Amino acid sequence: MLKQVRPLAVHLGLPCGTCSRAREKALPKHLQRDHNDPKPLRDAQHLLGFPELSGADKTKVEQANMLYEFGVKVLLLCFQLGILVAVENPTRSWLWGILTLLVLQTGNQQFVPWFAALKKVDFHACMHGSERDKKTRLLASSGLYDSLAVECDGQHAHKPWHITLKGRHLEFATALEAEYPRLLCQRMAQCLVHAAEDANVQLEAQIKSAQHARHAWGTQTSHSKPLFSQFKDFVHLEKATTSPSHVLLASPITGDQPTEMQNEADQQYKPDANPKRVRRMFKYKVQSDPDEFLQQAKQLKHPKDPQMALPAVLKEAIVHVLSHDPLDVAKHRLQVVLAVHRQAQACKEQERALKGAMEPMVSSVLRTKNIALLTW
Repeated sequence: MLKQVRPLAVHLGLPCGTCSRAREKALPKHLQRDHNDPKPLRDAQHLLGFPELSGADKTKVEQANMLYEFGVKVLLLCFQLGILVAVENPTRSWLWGILTLLVLQTGNQQFVPWFAALKKVDFHACMHGSERDKKTRLLASSGLYDSLAVECDGQHAHKPWHITLKGRHLEFATALEAEYPRLLCQRMAQCLVHAAEDANVQLEAQIKSAQHARHAWGTQTSHSKPLFSQFKDFVHLEKATTSPSHVLLASPITGDQPTEMQNEADQQYKPDANPKRVRRMFKYKVQSDPDEFLQQAKQLKHPKDPQMALPAVLKEAIVHVLSHDPLDVAKHRLQVVLAVHRQAQACKEQERALKGAMEPMVSSVLRTKNIALLTW
């Protein structure tokens, strides 16, 4: 998927259950009577797990290690394809040492220094919308999430790091903090928007065939892409302007509601951060001059032009049907169907082996839904 889609960035939120340093802390005395203290499963000398582990603990560590190995494979592929990356975990998690170890084991002389150059972005989650002062780290491509690095300013209250009894089981507050706060997601998304702008990547949804068809009949919805933009540029100004060619998009207002970037009262960011990262300036769209607008309009093709309205696959099918004898078209269709069936039979054993190696739950779902992986 990464090779075909070539995304701008990849984020890995790897589970930290077996890597948690909270396992090193004893339970409160009122819980020790009926519950055992959580056992540490790793340490600095045994990053891949203590050799004496057995039973469920050993299985947990082995499965987690397999997932971490897969994470390193993803990172290696991102390195090879030039994709931005980020890995999230608690700051003191053993995961960081594990990833370093696994990266070194690849022996890739270019990949190792690339991984070492990733930026450690540490922050307290309470400064990004969390209810507790969880210390979190993003190991990310340099410059991607640097603006998120901030420590708690002590200007707000935190929920306690409690352990409560839920029926016969214990509920740890650390598990409640696994979900990313909405504000953190918004800020990370905005960082990705800036990364896309820096890479000249257009963040626009592709027009579907149905929309193309509606365009051909002169119908254009609010979800449709403009035929061409009336704006030629974006600018950031320290002072407001009254120029008729400038359309205001965002201003450095105060208050609780974030602007396009974030509100002026958002003081947790570094003061020397890129002004594009924090809303300290006025942002304007600059309209094209009338002559420039006219030249764009003259180059625009008519929306009912069949070459514009029909997707390439449909045009090829129409040409094939109209330019061949109906009997030849029927024979061609039959040959394609037979070829698909032959391919399915050729891949049947390989597909069965692939499904057999999966987790039982995943494999059973695939069999229930009759989903073919290799023959699809």
